Amino acid sequence: PTTRLPSTTRTPSRPPTATAAGNGSGSRALALASVDAANETVLLRNAGQRRVNLDGYAVDFDDGQRYALPPYSLGAGANVTVHTGRGDDTRGDLYAGFLYPVINDGGDTVLVEAPNGRIVAAERVGGN
Repeated sequence: PTTRLPSTTRTPSRPPTATAAGNGSGSRALALASVDAANETVLLRNAGQRRVNLDGYAVDFDDGQRYALPPYSLGAGANVTVHTGRGDDTRGDLYAGFLYPVINDGGDTVLVEAPNGRIVAAERVGGN
């Protein structure tokens, strides 16, 4: 019989700086525009020239708190605010549905992962 070990979560070896994902045409597309720990929000921006379908992307708030983005078409130059709490999704706001604050202003790294698991944007919040 084969023994299988549980998969592990990748942790960056050093805190990443804010980055953006390429859209394949050499220009930057999905960007993590800002993280607001006090209001528990993350602003995602499509800095590219084409729509980006967010289905399959995820926002990782550290400590295993992860939000899989729903099917959502983000137009060129458009923003969407991801709220960690509860609410009804609208054209400009998505709600992760956490019952408690998840962004630690004392030191967290917020990551945006593509459907293939590649980190496409990251921002360090607070801490050293």
